[in-house]
Amino acid sequence: MICGLLNDVIAPVLVEFMQIFNRIFRQQICFGGTLKIVVLASMVFVTAGCDYIEGLTKPAVEEAPEVSQPHLKVVKIADDFKAVQQASIYVPIYSAIYYEDRRRTIDLAATLSVRNTDLKNSIILRSVDYYSTDGKLVKKYLTSPVELGPMSTADFIVARTDVSGGAGANFIVDWLASKAVSAPIAEAVMVSTGSSQSISFVSRGETVTQP
Repeated sequence: MICGLLNDVIAPVLVEFMQIFNRIFRQQICFGGTLKIVVLASMVFVTAGCDYIEGLTKPAVEEAPEVSQPHLKVVKIADDFKAVQQASIYVPIYSAIYYEDRRRTIDLAATLSVRNTDLKNSIILRSVDYYSTDGKLVKKYLTSPVELGPMSTADFIVARTDVSGGAGANFIVDWLASKAVSAPIAEAVMVSTGSSQSISFVSRGETVTQP
């Protein structure tokens, strides 16, 4: 909306500006040519800048994890399936952090990384759920369980523009295995970059249930 307004307002002004100076300096062809180039370049700059801003604010088209990560295989858990090992992992997520006081926040992008540490056996990720600061379920990242092969990793992204989780957001990762395995590791990396400062830090998941 803002960029559309800029294009609607600034572009006609620049054209009028060029026409006025062409009338004043119409005998100075070189100057007029240079002016046209400057004005046209300014118009291109405004338009390109707006396109860039709109590109940053548009939400990215999100693919299902098994689509963006082909090594994740969708599986169906049979009714008579007996898990030898299973657990839930709690991973803290900071989609925003405070600085100076509660009124000032910095938005962060977060990457949840779930790593199968077993050299030989696969595990199954049954669910990867994202919760907000007030404990409400924000999003289910998996529509079906997926198999995570030996020594492989699954990534789940919370975009910087997604502020639904807040400073106290978290993931709950439910996993299980048909054999005794080395327990997976789940951790999150939070990142914010800017022209004058960058922030990054890691939070490690903790097993909260061991049925």
